Amino acid sequence: DKVPRQSLVLGPSLTLDLHRRQATVGDETVQLTPTESRLLYALAANLRQTVTTEALLSRGWADTEDADPSYVWVTMRRLRQKVERDPNRPAHVLTVRGVGYRLQPSVRPAGD
Repeated sequence: DKVPRQSLVLGPSLTLDLHRRQATVGDETVQLTPTESRLLYALAANLRQTVTTEALLSRGWADTEDADPSYVWVTMRRLRQKVERDPNRPAHVLTVRGVGYRLQPSVRPAGD
């Protein structure tokens, strides 16, 4: 389990608490759906590394037959609406075209 049980600070305006399925964006607490949490958890476990769309699909919809990559795309778009200051210019949930997504902190954590 690479994801810390405490909050994961990704920048001055974004903190994730994946065990509570919450994000703090600025001063506002935002609830995450179970699927959004699973996808963010997979991204946080691979912080700064690209996670393939297929890996996210299996993480978010493991029990779904005929799951489609568009499920990931739509969920990531909704997730950006919740956690990014400007969803059209994301700073944290980044698309790696043709591959997948990467979770990127905007500041380097202490000791990193």
